[in-house]
Amino acid sequence: KTARAAAPFTPLPYIGALGIVGFCTVLAWLMHKTLAPPNMTMIYLAGVVITAAWLGRGPAMLAPICSMGAFDYFFVPPFYTFSFSDVEYTFTFAGLLGTGLLISHLTARVRAAAEAARNREKRTLALYSLTRDLAVARGVDSITDVAGQHIEEMHHAPAVMWLPDGENLTAK
Repeated sequence: KTARAAAPFTPLPYIGALGIVGFCTVLAWLMHKTLAPPNMTMIYLAGVVITAAWLGRGPAMLAPICSMGAFDYFFVPPFYTFSFSDVEYTFTFAGLLGTGLLISHLTARVRAAAEAARNREKRTLALYSLTRDLAVARGVDSITDVAGQHIEEMHHAPAVMWLPDGENLTAK
């Protein structure tokens, strides 16, 4: 494995996660007369899934924490506080948080696997192209031209090859 440089922090996905939680809160508020509070957590879980699928791991870990807070604040008695009187909600909060974090982790793994598959496909296509072009190349000059062209395409940089020419090395 090679070390990968950390991507620079950008707040936009986190703002998007907060927006999704806000949308889920509005949706739950519209349905709170018909749904029992524990059932409204499914709205928040759907928001966590959407956040994980669209915005990545960090925002997807923020979403269940904010969802739990919004659910507690708006829908759990005593209302408009971050305290609750029924111990039963402890399990609801734990379930929401645990499920949300698990979903975000699994979604991040699926995204990483898809990216790895795309990278493998690119390498396989590059090797196939190199093999095909080398199969028709005749002579050292043709082979070095084909190899140099493919190296330059893969690395997006000029390639130089040193070949023995009698007693000296010659640049190609």
